[in-house]
Amino acid sequence: RNISNQVDLKSIQELEKNFEIIKSNLENCKIPKEDYELIFSDYVSALGRMADKFDFVYIDPPYKSEYYETSLKLLLQNDLLNVDAIIICEHEYKNQIDFHGFEILVQKKYGIKMLTYLTVDKEGQHLQDCD
Repeated sequence: RNISNQVDLKSIQELEKNFEIIKSNLENCKIPKEDYELIFSDYVSALGRMADKFDFVYIDPPYKSEYYETSLKLLLQNDLLNVDAIIICEHEYKNQIDFHGFEILVQKKYGIKMLTYLTVDKEGQHLQDCD
């Protein structure tokens, strides 16, 4: 959240098509440009450059990819999550994903997809074990 208590949005997009769709949707919704940042970059580089901490993260990469584990690991290693952050991973329900360093709050299945709601493991071991 910014000083005026509005939600700030950051979106990392690797594909130009997705970038343009999100940009158009934000403009159509008349969301002020100062309230969001669209990043056209690969997610590893983008997460490596970020300094903000997040309250909410939605991870929706192509199913059957290594993006899940890598994204989660980078969020922890780069200290990008606030203490009570909520992370939602949208994935195929058959995918075996390593949520090491996170506590699963709930999982909801919708057809072939699953939404897994996570929070940082409060035991304090997550940072040491992610190497």
